[in-house]
Amino acid sequence: MKSLNQKIIIFAICFIGIEASLHFASFVYKQAQQNHHEDLSGSEFVILSIGESTTEWGGEYSYPAQLEKILRERLPDKNIRVINGGKTGSDTRKLLADLPMLIEKYNPKIVTTMTGINDYWSLGLSTDEFKLKEWLFENFKIYRFLQIALINLISESEGIDLSKPTKDRPYVRVPQESKPESINPEQTLLLDEGRKAIAEKNYSKLNEVIKSLEGNSGKIPRFTNYLKARSYLQSEKQNEALVSFKKYTELSQSSDVSFSIGEFYYFRYGVFDQVNLERAFYFFDEALRLDPSNVKALYLKGCGIVNTQATKLDEALSLLLKSWEIGERHTDQIGCIADVYLKKGDDINAEKFLLEGIKFNQDTTFFIYNRLIQLYMRTGRIEDAKKYLQIAMSIYPNTLLHEQWRKELDSHQNTDQIQTGPQLKTVPDQLNYLANEVTQKNLRQMSDIIQRSGALHVAVQYPTLSLEPLFNLFGKENDVLYVDNSSDFDSMIKDKGFDFLFIDRFGGTFGHTTPEGSKIIAENIAKILLESGLAK
Repeated sequence: MKSLNQKIIIFAICFIGIEASLHFASFVYKQAQQNHHEDLSGSEFVILSIGESTTEWGGEYSYPAQLEKILRERLPDKNIRVINGGKTGSDTRKLLADLPMLIEKYNPKIVTTMTGINDYWSLGLSTDEFKLKEWLFENFKIYRFLQIALINLISESEGIDLSKPTKDRPYVRVPQESKPESINPEQTLLLDEGRKAIAEKNYSKLNEVIKSLEGNSGKIPRFTNYLKARSYLQSEKQNEALVSFKKYTELSQSSDVSFSIGEFYYFRYGVFDQVNLERAFYFFDEALRLDPSNVKALYLKGCGIVNTQATKLDEALSLLLKSWEIGERHTDQIGCIADVYLKKGDDINAEKFLLEGIKFNQDTTFFIYNRLIQLYMRTGRIEDAKKYLQIAMSIYPNTLLHEQWRKELDSHQNTDQIQTGPQLKTVPDQLNYLANEVTQKNLRQMSDIIQRSGALHVAVQYPTLSLEPLFNLFGKENDVLYVDNSSDFDSMIKDKGFDFLFIDRFGGTFGHTTPEGSKIIAENIAKILLESGLAK
């Protein structure tokens, strides 16, 4: 017993010593970094943009990409790099969890945030497991150090781009060929360097690798075409990129490779970019030609059609049901099948698949519950709607959308106003996404993490929404810069129309932006940064 007590004491002393050392090192680092955002000089000035699909979607036309272009044009003597840290479908819980490792990875001098809307309908935000991890991360630097070190170790070994850190980002991994071609050791090393350059978004290094591969004696590896395509995309040469992608898939003759290129287009640009969606469909078709049972190609193409081509619902249903028959099950797939039936007015089959979908324990099961509840509300099955809403609220707490539905169901009134047809309405016209206390807490913690790292926090409001809720959240008398997008978007909507700026209305009064809409956001951020004196 004495020996055990001695070991415990020694462990406690070591733990306290390490923790104290990390706190001291952190203090020294913060002092050194305290004013590093006040000057754009240096080898590279990094801006990190955090958000959901409204940040990520658009490729070279996303607002982070356009922000980089604007700042580089206006500050030609500065080496500015804007990292797109958007993560489609995420909520503030996930973004908060990813933020420390993104800051560790890129050491940004400025972090822009435009986030919170997905919390309105997203996953529950207050599980006991997350509270424990949050508490550990916030209070023990040993836990923080080990977590970040482990994530970086895994990401380096797997070639994952930490700006897209979760499994939800399938296209961050470059294609892995099931039958690699025979190449020499030097080419193998060069290809590995190319993969790493893509993961790190180091396109100057990528171009050096491509030049070396093409100058290498002997046959050029077919994967070189993939590297060239990614380089072309970075240079906004869409047509050249497509040619290189096609050449790579033709040489590979692999269903998995063709699917991975289609998946890249599908997720990088979003399903509402019709040109790039057709490119995704082309590669999905190639994957299915080589392997008709490629279930992911089946259901992703089916989902793409459901979301964008109302006249081709029968084709979508055929693809989706075939993927279902093969046997692989996923809630995204089930949701798309249900959506086809809902759009065709077949509530019976829609309900059948939705009831099957809620059996799955997946993140996106949340959206299956939402579809089912909306179906019951629309058809007047109030008791069924209450039953499944109660289940959903127990699994996914603190969700404003569910609270709104609960009030509607309790009153037994106006249920026909929530759903008047097969298209599902998910948000009211006037949205206050910051009404959720958990969202407020997560965003404040994100701001604290950003400012503790020495970076400047730039809080960006969604288009058409008032800046006042952000002021109330972070406070006007602090070090946060605010970007208002409402006035510019409101005037442009009156002048050019809603569809000139947005491709949908998922946010009620706003949606995912067109290239023109993204440019307005980028211009507004650039204006605030330049006027604040950061460019001196």
